[in-house]
Amino acid sequence: MRRKRTDLAAFDVLLLRQDPPFDLAYITSTHLLERIHPRTLVVNDPRAVRNAPEKNVRDGIPRPDAPTLITRATLAEIKAFRAGPRRHS
Repeated sequence: MRRKRTDLAAFDVLLLRQDPPFDLAYITSTHLLERIHPRTLVVNDPRAVRNAPEKNVRDGIPRPDAPTLITRATLAEIKAFRAGPRRHS
């Protein structure tokens, strides 16, 4: 793939999607994309994408989902969670 530098403000529309890793480079890109709006339409508002990663969007929204674990836990903790309700710490 040949790389080419392009001024993003030259585009009419950009689609922003969260693409792992969610790291400092990604966060910085969301700040930069905020600066080209409204000259360029950025689909998926950079601020919203940055502030609501998909794994955390459901937090605080009551609904009848299966139990959810968002973690950096050890394998043993994950297995305990999978073993059943209230068996994990």
